Amino acid sequence: DDLEKCLTFSVEYPVIEKGVPQTILQKLNDNIISDIIGSYMDTEERMNFDQIKIGLKSDFESLLKDYPESINNWNLEIISDILHQDSLFISVATTINSYTGGAHANYVQSYRSYDLRTGETIQLEDLFIEGFEEELNEYAEIEFRMDKQIPPSKSLRDEGFSFENDRFTLNQNFAIINRSMVFYFNPYEIAPYATGPTELELKLTDFVKWIKDGSVIESFKD
Repeated sequence: DDLEKCLTFSVEYPVIEKGVPQTILQKLNDNIISDIIGSYMDTEERMNFDQIKIGLKSDFESLLKDYPESINNWNLEIISDILHQDSLFISVATTINSYTGGAHANYVQSYRSYDLRTGETIQLEDLFIEGFEEELNEYAEIEFRMDKQIPPSKSLRDEGFSFENDRFTLNQNFAIINRSMVFYFNPYEIAPYATGPTELELKLTDFVKWIKDGSVIESFKD
């Protein structure tokens, strides 16, 4: 019965209302929403949740009409919340669970931190001085290999992990939490779905010499 087939859509996300200058509030909240949507779908067009809901509803109804016997219930659940708050930044975690057909449901975890002075999303380049990449990636690879129990003599590719040129590289899916950076690799990103996700914590106290003056973590140098 077609009446038994349904689409469920739900979204929860933080709205910052105080604690930053009024001139920054709108930009900060817009960037939080933009990053949440960007974690769900790859688009250069700025979209809102209503547009996503309308698009999903249209796709679902079209498939239900054309293939009523083969389509299952669809769902999209987005839950975003503040992980950590500091005087200069906040960190947000977003979890997205969805099923829109296929062999299995999809799961995405997204971490972002935001500069409360500007409202902008923080990138690694905003935290560290020029030239940090090689040492940060080398240190992160050691932590990654320890976590996955991969000895230095083994290739990451041979152990089922896929990095460009077989060189471990951090992504920009990270958040600053206390005095650490937590990175997250989603299923399919560096390994098959069955391998699952990877979370990696790096202590910022190990990179004091690379911390940029004027960054939101400058005080961590003390």
